[in-house]
Amino acid sequence: MDHARLARETVDTLAPYLKELMDRQIPDPEAPLNKIEAFRLWRLIYPKIALRSGVIQAAKKIIEENSAGNRAALTHQLTQVYRTNEHIALEVMEIIRSHPRQEEEPTPQSRADYFFQPTSPGKEFSAEQVSCQVCGTKDETLRLVSYPYVVSLIIVTFRRVFQGVYCGKHANRYYFLAVFITMTIGWLGIPFGFLFTPLTLSSLLTVDKKLRPANAKLLLEIAKSRLETDERNAAAVYLKESLWLEDSEQARSLAKKLLPELGPAAQPSFTFQLTSLLFNFLTVWIMGFLIGLVDGVISLPLETGSENVSILVMVFSYLPLILLLFFGSYMAAHLSGETAQRVQLDSKWSGRIFTITLSLGVVYAIFTGKFLAINQMGSHLDPQNFLDSLFYYGGMIFNGGWQLILQIFVGKAPTYLLFLIFVLLGGVLFLWNLLDHITQSVQWQHSLDEITGSMAQESGTLAVLTTALLVLIFSLVFGTVFFLTS
Repeated sequence: MDHARLARETVDTLAPYLKELMDRQIPDPEAPLNKIEAFRLWRLIYPKIALRSGVIQAAKKIIEENSAGNRAALTHQLTQVYRTNEHIALEVMEIIRSHPRQEEEPTPQSRADYFFQPTSPGKEFSAEQVSCQVCGTKDETLRLVSYPYVVSLIIVTFRRVFQGVYCGKHANRYYFLAVFITMTIGWLGIPFGFLFTPLTLSSLLTVDKKLRPANAKLLLEIAKSRLETDERNAAAVYLKESLWLEDSEQARSLAKKLLPELGPAAQPSFTFQLTSLLFNFLTVWIMGFLIGLVDGVISLPLETGSENVSILVMVFSYLPLILLLFFGSYMAAHLSGETAQRVQLDSKWSGRIFTITLSLGVVYAIFTGKFLAINQMGSHLDPQNFLDSLFYYGGMIFNGGWQLILQIFVGKAPTYLLFLIFVLLGGVLFLWNLLDHITQSVQWQHSLDEITGSMAQESGTLAVLTTALLVLIFSLVFGTVFFLTS
């Protein structure tokens, strides 16, 4: 299918009536056939473009000036829509091909048959039609995404964006792809690659947060649609997700109609809270340990032969570390936010304590993983029996991070200074992402408690303090044991 040609024909059909279509004015059944056809096309494609800023901006420019350049811009945007939504492209083609545009005056009866009223007059779009553009999934993980990325080819640099409505699985896939493309080849352009790459990465860090109001509105509309069809449990699920993104008066007003489905939720036990928080800490710690381990395996051959390695290659060897820190902080933040929801954390101070504990743990884990990679790949004593192995690897795990930090500061490992800088910056990145998601979950729980009128009896503060204390005691005791016996 020629998507570009189909997009041009669509623009030719819509352009004369875009202002009325954007204002959601329903044409009279006696209107010319072209106008009714434009209305049908707009109703068909609007659910997929309602939240695509590029399409809407291009349409507004045509309203201001119906020029060839503005039409070309809208054609380009619609081409992308059709390429990612083949089924919509087929329906559009069927409408255009079966009803050639003309200004003839058909009989009133034929106009009435051709024209149909919208299912919900006055609505911006039909919420029940919104689905993932890749797999068609319709659930509470649906998100409007707009992930920019940079592609550079030495002397030219392109800025592009993955944009649309996707489920959680495909939103994550496009996010990681945008980061990967930008990080690996975005900076290779001279001079704009070096300028646009950090700006794009900074935008990728904040884009989800900026889109939360739009996504909250999207999920709220879906919740209203489900309530209208008497799917109360499904409506409550969408409403909860909308509240997590943004606590608005509209959401609270709808929540009053869904109080039986919203709560009060069963209070988690202290044991459940404690084990969930400890498991989350262990998961994030292992994530940091693997980041350090992988970086050590990749970078050690270059660092040991640094006399024969160029500066550019040395710097390039740290790109995997930066990528892993970026992805790790993203995944850790989502996992920790879900844990805060599961244990019904309802205290900002306890959320901050848990965030700091996780961030410190992951930074130390990265140093530990790096130290283990260095020792395993270097010429070190190989333990002879199980007990020796236990203390050998135990010493590395519990004291390896401190030993590597000490080596860096006393000058025994000056090549790791850049590694130290990147890890500290990565720790700040983890802290920022973790604090954002955990704080958001705490506020969400607090909003639910207010709406349902059942303030949590167990806010989770005791479980968080106990988790932090256990981690500290565990580290000190085992660190001391392995330090004395190693």
